[in-house]
Amino acid sequence: MTDYLNEFVKECESDSPETTDDKFIGWEELLFTLVGFGLKALVPELKEWIKLGTSAIAVKRLEIKKKLIDYAEKKELDFPAAEKAAEIISNKINEENITKIVDALEN
Repeated sequence: MTDYLNEFVKECESDSPETTDDKFIGWEELLFTLVGFGLKALVPELKEWIKLGTSAIAVKRLEIKKKLIDYAEKKELDFPAAEKAAEIISNKINEENITKIVDALEN
């Protein structure tokens, strides 16, 4: 993953839910998987949303979350943790960083 995606995952990790220590096992890997592979699968859609402008990106956050959860289910990832991770990732995506995320995923 690129430096920017690593930085984005670290930002998401800082917003991780407060749970017991054993719940954090694999948390960073889950975030990397959903960002590096889950969001990568959404790149064509994300590019279209960028063209629509900032209001579309805010509205599409729920759709991003749902698609990341679907990806996690297909890959048989820990569902409760994946659901929390998808919410954190989708909430972190905004009009300022979406273009950087797409560019990083394409390289």
